[in-house]
Amino acid sequence: MKTFIILLNMMFVALGLFAQAECATITGEIVDRKSTYAYVGFGKEIFSAKIINQDFKITLPKKEGYGLGTIFFWSDSLSNEEAYQMIKNGLEDSRTIAVENLHIVAGKVAKDAIVKGGQYNLELDEMFLCLRDKSYLDYFDRYPNSPVSLTLLRILIGLANTAPYFSGELTLKIYFDKLSNELKESEEGKKLWKMIAPMYKN
Repeated sequence: MKTFIILLNMMFVALGLFAQAECATITGEIVDRKSTYAYVGFGKEIFSAKIINQDFKITLPKKEGYGLGTIFFWSDSLSNEEAYQMIKNGLEDSRTIAVENLHIVAGKVAKDAIVKGGQYNLELDEMFLCLRDKSYLDYFDRYPNSPVSLTLLRILIGLANTAPYFSGELTLKIYFDKLSNELKESEEGKKLWKMIAPMYKN
């Protein structure tokens, strides 16, 4: 489980790196926890806010297109370096978000926080459900042209590489073929195909 979390966090750090554009505002509230700071890791940058009366607000650069971040809560003030290292090492009590305008309600377990706002976050929540249910093919059928599908495919490639027992049940080429031509021909799509293709050589 720890290996899986580290794999996800490393991937989310990489996927946060896009050209900067406008700003995104993340508002939120905490319930039944004593945290005093909220942190969002986006690429290699850390953004934070003090939690006041259970509420917080973080404004950060929204990258062009689709980018993923990690939000977590802490009882003390952390330096950017400390917060970044915690995410990189695999912080279990955290929540992956698509960086867009949203409101988040976090209880005792951050990964179960409710995220309200943004189509990418809706698709991301469905992605995590499909990872739990192993309904991968259904997800690619529903979202053939969503960048979140590329995120799912990258996760499945990582699982196939780090946990060999998955390789027999992960039909990566079939998943890739479900993607739209636009995603297949994107820079990320081409990178993923280069990772998949060697697995199908005789």
